[in-house]
Parts: sequence; C-alpha cells; structure tokens
Amino acid sequence: MALLTLTWWVSFLFELLVLVFNYIFSQAVTEESSTDQLPNDNTIYALVIGINTYAYSEDWPDLQAAVADADAIEAVLVNQLKVLRQNIINLRDGQATRQEYQPAGENLLAQEPAHVSVPDVDDVDADASVLGMTLYNDGPEPVYPYLFYFDPNDLTITPWVMPAVGAALGLVDPPLLAGSKLTLGYGNGGATPWEFVFTDDRPKDVGFFKLFLSSSPANFACLTRRKTPFERDPAGHRLGAELDKEVKEATALEKRLDSSTERWGVKLATVIQIRK
Repeated sequence: MALLTLTWWVSFLFELLVLVFNYIFSQAVTEESSTDQLPNDNTIYALVIGINTYAYSEDWPDLQAAVADADAIEAVLVNQLKVLRQNIINLRDGQATRQEYQPAGENLLAQEPAHVSVPDVDDVDADASVLGMTLYNDGPEPVYPYLFYFDPNDLTITPWVMPAVGAALGLVDPPLLAGSKLTLGYGNGGATPWEFVFTDDRPKDVGFFKLFLSSSPANFACLTRRKTPFERDPAGHRLGAELDKEVKEATALEKRLDSSTERWGVKLATVIQIRK
C-alpha cells in the first residue's frame, strides 16, 4: 500500500487537494440564484428526500421509515443504476426543511492552528457560528474522503463525512471525483453544518479535524467513538468500546482490496475555539 503524506497542496494521487473551512450563513434561495444549467441527455440527477420529523410544525406527526426508505432509494441509484454520488442531492429531516447556507468570510484553515470564535450559549443576542467545509480535488484521480472530529476532552471521535462502502463486491462510486469539490454543511454534500459549543466556563478549547483519503472505499465505522470512555454503563463496562461487528466488516473489506494498488493519505487540522 502506497503512503501519501498530505499537505494543503499535494501531488501524486491527491494532487492539489485543499480543505476550505468557512463560516456559513443563512441565505434564502432566490429564483435568480437557483437557475443552473440543465443536465444533458447522458447525465442523471436525483433528489432524494426523507423526512421523519418536521421540526417547525406540530401539525405533522412523526413518521417511522421515511429516512430509511430514502437511504434505500439512494443505494439503488448508486449501486444498480450507477448514478454518480455527486449528482444526488440527499436531504434528511432538518436538511430538507432548513434554510439554505452559503460560505461567508475567509478560509479558517488557512493557518495552523485555526482559530474559531464561539458565541456563549447564554448570550441570546449572539449569532450562531455555523461552520461548513469544502474539499477540493484538483488531482487526476477520484478519492474517498472520511472526515472526523477528535475531542481531546472526552476522547470522543465524531464523523462528519463517511461515504458508504457498498454491499458484497458492489463498491460505491467515489464522492470526490478528479477536478471536483465536496461541500459539507451546505450545498448538496449531504452533511449537516458543524457548530462548536462551550459546555463550561473555560475561555478556549481545542480539537482536531482529521481527514482520511483512500483510492478505494474503506470502513471507518470502527473508528467512531460517540460516547466517552470515562463513563460506564450500568453493568460497569466502559462506554465508547469498539464494536466487534464494525471491526470485522472493516477487516473483511481490507482483504477484498488489492494492497499493492491501494493508496491513502491523511491530513490533520487543529482548531482552537475561543469564547466570544
């Protein structure tokens, strides 16, 4: 397996791959801003919406399977109809009913470490600092990106983007094609916006975004730690333990791939959060 050391501008497989981390602000979609070029006859575009809960209305009861059905439809589009993932707009619950976001301000990852201002949760007059990220791939080959946030306070690892693997040998198409970009938290990337929150009185905090890139789909589910290992369940077991099922799936996928042709890379961004 070839190892690629990533920088903001890289060569070889992930040539000129850049992370852009922006504040994003709410912007209503107007008729003028939503007129795009119509697809040609050889391109298929799809909009898949699944809403179980309408957050802004008490008149609509919660559904049970709308989101699951939407996920199943998307899988059919990708695996059977071979629709490119970047041509599918997938909206789930609040994503389908929220306001449209657009990037605003400068690239927050232009410097290492990055500094992000976080409003106080008790300040009702403060504007929320909603964050989004853009991944650019100006290189010659497609890649699979896997982005996580590492919190050193409670040792949790939260995924922001984690492409599907696919069933059996039906590997899904890479979401970040050569010469394309993938938006997170806005646009049609499918991920929800990111927001930092202070839960205590500390003036600043620190965390890490880590991006893994591979030339073939990988299973990073076993890396996720949504619960802190500092706590225990009623039986006395530590929370945040690895799931055996996910580890086995990752191992099985690795055996299916040709290690002599696989390539991967990693990029780390330190984010210092400062209370406003």
